[in-house]
Amino acid sequence: MAAWGALGGRLKPPYSVPSRVAHGIHFSGAQVRGLTAETVGYALCNGFLTSLNERAGDISSSLKGNVFGLATVEQLLTMTSGARPPDQEGGSLSGEWNDVTRGISPITEILNRYGKDQKNAGNFVYNNSNTNALMLTIEGRTNFGDLFEKNIWIKSMPESEATWLIDKNKKIYAAAGFGATLRDWGRLATHALAMRNGSEGACIESYMRNATQLLVTDNQKKRYFGYGYQTWISPIQRSEIFLWQGAYGQKVIFDPRQNKIMILFRNKEEENILKDFFMSFHKWRGFN
Repeated sequence: MAAWGALGGRLKPPYSVPSRVAHGIHFSGAQVRGLTAETVGYALCNGFLTSLNERAGDISSSLKGNVFGLATVEQLLTMTSGARPPDQEGGSLSGEWNDVTRGISPITEILNRYGKDQKNAGNFVYNNSNTNALMLTIEGRTNFGDLFEKNIWIKSMPESEATWLIDKNKKIYAAAGFGATLRDWGRLATHALAMRNGSEGACIESYMRNATQLLVTDNQKKRYFGYGYQTWISPIQRSEIFLWQGAYGQKVIFDPRQNKIMILFRNKEEENILKDFFMSFHKWRGFN
């Protein structure tokens, strides 16, 4: 059965996912994709990847023979692998969440089943499997969880434990399975801005600046935000604003020019709350 594993080794019991908050832990949903992209950046800067143009299937045998393995690391980062559109708006396949959380199907099996056909090569298609394929890609060279813990979690100087959802094969569900306290989400976000501003050297700074600029847009569905590396990007490029967000109202919005961050956690997306959130953020940063 899938479990929630505490970073640092001790396992905790499964949390109640529908509430999105349990024991002070705030569940990420897709908001964690930004942290997954950061982990890929550290893999590159620590020499585990030679470049983002490597094909994922050449790195990880788990991805050979499917669309995700044919894609480059950068195509997985930008959701342009060529995978068909998912079954659900938030990026999931039908039954995917139950398959993982109940230990029915491992992530590798889901990707192999989903990735049989290449339908949209080069086009943006938002789905969980691109993100989980990044985790498996990194696993082809080093341990994804250890890389995340050493380079992101510990460096953010957290106060509390955090959790990752793991599948029946103990692989991390990197698309939506992270949980941390609200204060530690703030630390993770602050660390992300510091990396982007050069606190850890030129390589990761360059990677983060590329990750947080507008690289692709959705040609199939009208969206306000564009996309970078697993990160939503403001279309007003001079603002440099970028966003991590989950399907249930989770949001971390960044203004790197003013070093301002605002975080929202909810258990469902509501238009009036969303408008208030963005209006409050823009008032705080001065609408520039």
